[in-house]
Amino acid sequence: MSINESRNTAERAYLIWEQAGRPDGKALEYWLQAEAALSTEPTAQIPGPNEAGMTPKRGGRRKRGFEKNRKRR
Repeated sequence: MSINESRNTAERAYLIWEQAGRPDGKALEYWLQAEAALSTEPTAQIPGPNEAGMTPKRGGRRKRGFEKNRKRR
């Protein structure tokens, strides 16, 4: 479990604990409930450049002064 996953689980467990009236001695129960709830939620995916409708440019013109190994006569 990563640090972010632990933090998210702890926050969710705290919310569940508060909603239950803050009873003593059930920390593990709320932690497991939080893990179960988070494991069933869909995760947000950040799209890559090609998925977001952006495609890399191919070909195209070179800028002046950047010609590779060109000899001047």
